[in-house]
Parts: sequence; C-alpha cells; structure tokens
Amino acid sequence: MIGKTLHIKELKLESGAAMSDVPVHYHQRGACDGSKPIVWTFHALTANSNPEEWWAGLFSGDGMYAHWDVICVNMLGSPYGSCSPLTHGGMSFPLVTIRDTVKAQLAVASALNIEHIDTLLGCSCGGYQALEFAHAFTGSIDHMVLLATGAREMPWNKAIHEAMRLTLKTDPTLEQGDGSQGLQAARAIGMLHYRTAEQFNDAQPDDSESLKDFKAPSYIRYHGQKLVDRFNAACYYKLTEQLDTHHIGRGRGGLQSALGQITVPTLVIGISSDVLIPVTVQEELATNLPNATLKVVDSAYGHDGFLIEYPQINAAIAAFYHE
Repeated sequence: MIGKTLHIKELKLESGAAMSDVPVHYHQRGACDGSKPIVWTFHALTANSNPEEWWAGLFSGDGMYAHWDVICVNMLGSPYGSCSPLTHGGMSFPLVTIRDTVKAQLAVASALNIEHIDTLLGCSCGGYQALEFAHAFTGSIDHMVLLATGAREMPWNKAIHEAMRLTLKTDPTLEQGDGSQGLQAARAIGMLHYRTAEQFNDAQPDDSESLKDFKAPSYIRYHGQKLVDRFNAACYYKLTEQLDTHHIGRGRGGLQSALGQITVPTLVIGISSDVLIPVTVQEELATNLPNATLKVVDSAYGHDGFLIEYPQINAAIAAFYHE
C-alpha cells in the first residue's frame, strides 16, 4: 500500500460552512487503471486508510482481496492524515457529515480518473460511507459489500456517542489538545458495545479467591491506553458527531426512497451477536435495497466479529460473487 495525499483548495460542507486547504489522505495498491478489479474500501471509526494493517484477513494471504487493486480514503476528522482537529482548529473543527467525507472521497476518484469500481466494501461506519458513495458516484459500480452497518445512525448509537462525548468533556485537557484520560474512558464505553457479555465472561475469568486486579477491568484499561497511544481525543469527539449525521434518506424522500435508488448488487453481512449495530439494522438495509442479499455470520465477538470471523466472511463474499 502506498500512502498519498490529495489537497482540496476549498471544500464546502453540507452545513454551508467551508474549509480551505483540505488534505485528504488515502492509500492505494496497484495501478487502479482497470487492469485488475478495484475494491474501494471504507474504514471504520478508529482505523486508518491502510486495510492491510487492520483487515489483513481480507487483504493479504488467502483473503478475498489479497490480489485486487485497492483504494481506501481516510475519513475527514480522523488523525491519520486527512483534514481533522489536528490540522484545522482543534475542538473548533466544524461539523463534518458522512456526506462531506464522501464528497472528499469522490474528489480522490476524480483525481485518479476512476470511472469504474468493481466493489465498494464498507464495515461499520465505513458502510455508511459506502452507501453515500454508491448514491453519489457517477461512474459504474459492479458490487457492494456492507458489514455490520446500517442505512441510518440509530438512537441507540447516538446515545452511546453522547455518553462518550460527555466522558471526553470531563477531561479538562481536551480543549488544550490532550484529553487522553477522557479518551481512555470513552474507549471503555465503546468496548462494552463492541464485544458481548458472553465473550467477556468466557475470556476474562477471575480466580474465585481474587479481591482485586480483576482481568476484565485490566483488559478495558489496556485497550483504552492502546487507543490513547495511537489516536486523538478531539478527533474521536468530532468523528462521533459525524457518525450521528448519517441518514441515507435525508433530503431524498426518506430511507426507502433513497435506498431504492441504489441498484448495485449488494451483500449485507450482519454479526449474530452484534449489540452495537444489531442484525435488525442489516435486515432493514437488505429489505429496502432493491438487489441485496443478507448473510448473518455466527459469532460470539459482537460488533468486532467483522474484524475476526475471516473464514466465514471470506466464504460469504466469494459465494456472493458466484451467485
């Protein structure tokens, strides 16, 4: 994967505001000139634009897309190279919507002269981007694969995000560019929804004689610190606001009308134990997309199953291409 950056002189946002000198970072593998199929990949909340690093089970080895050309664009608001609170004003960074992020991604497609894409691939909030991209792209798309995602951000998810933002704001260093303690705590809230009670109980058992130093709290603190070491609190705050804006039907006559306009053959994959974006949300997608197939992956890992259940996911995608 080769990292590159497109600079947009001015980007007008859905809110009516505008940003100047906007970097849009992306990774590219292969020539992306049509000699090989292109999978345009949309990353999840805290991932970067190199899916070989965080989705290796699909993009390397025996993975479905190990030999495909790849484009993946870093979301606006993310700390991994695109325009964000790190480049434009910290916590005064403006409200950016999923559609704004996709507008920047479309600029990358235009700059690369990409007019045909074999597959749009999006996981979690990457699926939000894939849907918006499919709606806006003027070129041709052969397939779309959506994992653990939905057509709108549900009230449940917005409530989780507000809990995270309230936690972030309790850290007095957030406005000064740090916010690491708040970020660690916000990540802890996330971890409780990315996995399941069953998985925690099976993976983090304690000795019956223990009075302290329990495994599950240690696990939560560890993952919170891991995010602090690689992410940014203001970016996390602003990205959750961006996710809350997602509704494919806004300004398009509602959800059913908007999804009805996306005729790309689509595989919708849900995770059986996902409590963050439950299978009922994928059912809504598959019911209202005109040409969609729903596959539910059996997993005890909750929302994180899309990062773990590679054999089932690769098999489901391979079968989809041969339908």
